[in-house]
Amino acid sequence: MACCGQHKDKGGDESSVRVPPIYPATGCELCAEKHLSTAYALAGEAGYVPINRQRIIGELTAAALHLYKAHPELAESIRAARHLIQNRNEAAVDWHPLLTAMDWTATAATLEDTTQTTKKEA
Repeated sequence: MACCGQHKDKGGDESSVRVPPIYPATGCELCAEKHLSTAYALAGEAGYVPINRQRIIGELTAAALHLYKAHPELAESIRAARHLIQNRNEAAVDWHPLLTAMDWTATAATLEDTTQTTKKEA
């Protein structure tokens, strides 16, 4: 899985970048945003044909796993959308509130990371 870029541990120059393993249950708002955005793009571009349906279901599962500890309400909303898709009721999925909540969550996490970095540098 490609990393969101927030988990890199640089040990000197750019050639020594080490990326620790990022598992689906590793809490990360930006990874969750990536997975939710991918699911939405797949749903919009090619619809819910069988191969896309499975990929969308997988992306939603990964997004929920990245969120379930720190943001259980959003994780549950994503899980509910996945269940609608698995039950072949994808027309009932309301993407807008999910994407809006994810944007707020990722923005807050980014601002929090920026604040902590600034405090460390001071």
